[in-house]
Amino acid sequence: MAHGTTHDTAHGTAHGTTHEHIKERAHSSSRSFYNNKPTTNTPTHNKEDEIKNNIAEILETDPELGFFRNKKLKPQQVLSWMTELHISLDDMIESLRHYRFYLVDMKKEEKIEDLFDYFYKVLKKAGYYKPANSYKSFTQKQIDRELARAERLKAETQQLAHIREKADEAEFELMFEKMLSDPDGQLFKACFEKLTPYAKSRRNKPGDAFYNPMREALKSHLGHLESNADVSN
Repeated sequence: MAHGTTHDTAHGTAHGTTHEHIKERAHSSSRSFYNNKPTTNTPTHNKEDEIKNNIAEILETDPELGFFRNKKLKPQQVLSWMTELHISLDDMIESLRHYRFYLVDMKKEEKIEDLFDYFYKVLKKAGYYKPANSYKSFTQKQIDRELARAERLKAETQQLAHIREKADEAEFELMFEKMLSDPDGQLFKACFEKLTPYAKSRRNKPGDAFYNPMREALKSHLGHLESNADVSN
């Protein structure tokens, strides 16, 4: 009987010691987000801190999440959602971006009493906050603005080119009219010599049969002058 008592006492003492040891270990890891099982790839405290730091950096720098920075969303809260609902960091950040679009771009903030509680409930039900059909990311909005700017610059460039073209045409017509008004001038004579015999015969009967060839002769003459100027340079 004594032997049994001694055995039971020793066994109970050993069992109690082991139980206390287990409790101590469990308590030391109670801050972990996952059970510390050697058969799973669960984060350690260092991993937990790394994830939390990543969340903090994203919340601080992501242009789409500035809204939640102003609402005092903390990295710890985000990590708590991720842990409880088994959501990856990428899915969580995308969900927050989609939710911000819903609140800000679609102007739904006033309809929701508790922003974070509503978000949590959606995640708990669906595991992901889906984007609205009209959703556009910050990058896509940048692309749209750059495309619009490029189209505007293209239109302005075309307009300026059209204006210059009209100015060149007006300048040429002025030169042409001055040339016709001075038939004894060197320019008139140089262009007249380029005409066909028929076009020359229409000099005293002004019309398209004379003016059009003279215009072409003037263009040719000016082009010849420009070519010579390029060669000399």
